[in-house]
Amino acid sequence: MEEVFVRDDLRVRELLGTLEGAVLDVGCGDGPYDDVLGPLASAGRIRWLGLEPDAARVGRLAERRPWGEVRQGTAEALTESAAFDHLLVLRSWNHLHDPDRAVTNFARALRPGGTLVVVDNEPFGLARTVAQASRGESSSAAFEHHRNDSAADAHQRFGDAPFELLERADVGPGRSNQWLLRYRRK
Repeated sequence: MEEVFVRDDLRVRELLGTLEGAVLDVGCGDGPYDDVLGPLASAGRIRWLGLEPDAARVGRLAERRPWGEVRQGTAEALTESAAFDHLLVLRSWNHLHDPDRAVTNFARALRPGGTLVVVDNEPFGLARTVAQASRGESSSAAFEHHRNDSAADAHQRFGDAPFELLERADVGPGRSNQWLLRYRRK
């Protein structure tokens, strides 16, 4: 029997393995793809910068990634212009506070012709009481799950942004709960 979770994640790993140049990894967190990105950076194929919203974690994450740089920051506060060949939003899309502002910043930070890969999951079941949701959303936690967007929901946020959709993999029968969007900056 085919393992759909492995297969769907393999596609992400294939895309990451083709990267060259300056890479921004938004919400770099625990680094489930460090085994792909680390060797690319060590070989000089990529210059990797990870953004981590939780300032308390930056030092620990930087120690684990001597092949790149980790900075405290968010997609919504991104100010770089045409600085990156590739942007990665790997399982951090639903943690963005303001995805519309993030998309605007992605368009500014990505060089024309560069790629943006957005991967996230739809939960099989997420049940929070009103009190739990209110407590979570009003906390100062830097790592809060703000939405449960599907690929279709996320893609709608790109509306008039200067991106061309190259690939879309939705959650559905015969697939895992992980979706993928890949764009090229016009």
